Amino acid sequence: MKFTIYTKNNCEYCKKVLIPSNLNIELIDVYSENYKGFIPHVFPIMQHEGLVFEGVDSINTIIQTAKNAQEGKFKK
Repeated sequence: MKFTIYTKNNCEYCKKVLIPSNLNIELIDVYSENYKGFIPHVFPIMQHEGLVFEGVDSINTIIQTAKNAQEGKFKK
């Protein structure tokens, strides 16, 4: 499972995204010198398998759900 999170420098909201070390998350700073791809209209934005999630609360909820699933917390 891979997530891509688009951020920018000095973004207060981007700093509030909680990123655990055990998930496959790619952070992309869209204003870095060598980035020439997608630039979202708001920050942060997370993409996963064609879905787009906007906002810190949504992103943190999805990440926490994925982390819990990976740790087996949803098993019967």
